[in-house]
This record gives sequence, structure tokens and C-alpha cells, in this order.
Amino acid sequence: VDAWDALYRQYYFLETGWDWAAGAPFGTLFYLNQEHLSPVSVSLLASLVPGAGDFESLSFSFSPVQRFFVEHALSLSLERADFGGETHALGASWDYFERFGEGMTWLDLDLSLGGTLTHVADGDSWHLDLRAQHRKELHLPVDDPHGPHALASRVSLGWGDLPQSIGVGGTRGAFMVRGQPRGAALGSHALAASLEYRFPVLAIERGWGLGPLFLDDVRGALFVDAGAAAVVPELGALRASLAWGFGGELSLSLTTGYFSRRTLHLGAAFGAGQRAPELYFTVRGAF
Repeated sequence: VDAWDALYRQYYFLETGWDWAAGAPFGTLFYLNQEHLSPVSVSLLASLVPGAGDFESLSFSFSPVQRFFVEHALSLSLERADFGGETHALGASWDYFERFGEGMTWLDLDLSLGGTLTHVADGDSWHLDLRAQHRKELHLPVDDPHGPHALASRVSLGWGDLPQSIGVGGTRGAFMVRGQPRGAALGSHALAASLEYRFPVLAIERGWGLGPLFLDDVRGALFVDAGAAAVVPELGALRASLAWGFGGELSLSLTTGYFSRRTLHLGAAFGAGQRAPELYFTVRGAF
């Protein structure tokens, strides 16, 4: 459920559902205020896993700079989790976006820096981890009536003060390596990179009458992912832990509740050293 006010200056979004992977319910409440020069948003997230624990998160985001094709965003978050032991985490991040070029060819650049300070109640200990990410998407000068063609890349760096604080692998997250299981490599230092060629498959652009569901388009992607993690940042240790995979996926973009966009991904990935390809289905944005 979501809605704007009459002047499109305030927006709220309420979502609840069932996480099939976790076997648990979840809920999200989001509020956006654009009455001032810079947008401000507040988000509340809660999740309960029966018999395992619960998770709650409160986040605040502010954009001090926002103009055509340039944006800076600052975010703060406070999280609490209890899965056999209570933890509290304070996070902060800075995100930068800019678009270069015009016409049929342009480049989107995204940079982000973030850190999280976590307190573990059992043992009264504190832990710190830091993240950095660099993303690019180059729109190619291909005249295709079905949609744009693009080359996209991402590089993620991570550091934590625990020996196995960061894991690479899985089909989502900053350190995903499709075709490899989550935690294929663990360490306090991590590096991951992805390269994708994205192309249009089918332009649907249809809804059902006035119902709150609109199907946008189907896109395809061919990708290569790689990642490594080690306790010490040495080339030999990172090379020994290298995990990589390649494959392809289809993504369906849809709009629910008239304003909220979702992207469904169905893909197949071949991981180096794995016996069989991985078929996966996820709901996430493009990296």
C-alpha cells in the first residue's frame, strides 16, 4: 500500500509479506518528504523468524545535493537483531551519482562508502566493518526499438575486524558471485567484481485495467562475477580463495501499487569448481 499527497511532496509506502527463503514474515514502512529543497526519507523494517529470532531496522536518508543527473545522499541506520544473541548496529553511508554524456550514449557513475559499528551484548564487544563500491553503466549507441543496450560493471571492497566477517558468493549483495554458494570464501578482507552486458528482450508495457500492477519490460543479461576473501590482504591468499562464475539471466520490471518498482530475476549461473549449474530466482535491483 502506498500513496502520495495531492502536491506529490509526501509519500508513504507500507509493505508486508512472507520471505520464502527465511520461512518468516516481514514488514516495511517508508516515508518520504520533499517539501523542502532536499528530500528526506525514513524507513522502518522488521522481520521475525519463528524459533530463531527477530530483526528491526530504522534508517534515515538525506540528499544535500540533488540536481539534474547529480545527487549526493547521506544515510544513517540503527539495527537490532536477536538470533541466539542480541546485537545493535549503527551504520552510516555516503552515495554519489552522476550521469555523463547525452544523446544515444551516456555513462552512469555510482560511488558509495559506508561503515557499520556493531555491539554484541554477549561479551560486551564492539566490531567495525567498512565497505566501498564503484559502479558504472555505459549505454551503447545501439538503435533498438525494444530498449537500450548497456555494459555495466561493479567493484566492491570490504574490510572487517573479525577473521570471517565478510563472505563472497550467492546471488545478491555487494559481494555476490552467481554460481557460487554464499560464503564460498570468508575473510576480513574481501574483493568482488562483476561485468554484465544488458540487452532488451520484450517490451510489455501493459497493466490490467486500473489495477495496481503494471508490467514494464523483460531484459536479458550475460555476466561474469568473481570474488575473493582472506584474513590477510596478500595477493597469494586472495588468489587461493578466488571464486568465480558466469551465466545469464532474464529480469522482469514491474510496478506495484502504482509507484513501487520491483525487478524479478530468473537466471542460470555456472560456478568454477561446482558440479552443476545453479538456477536461481531473486527479487532485487540491478547491481
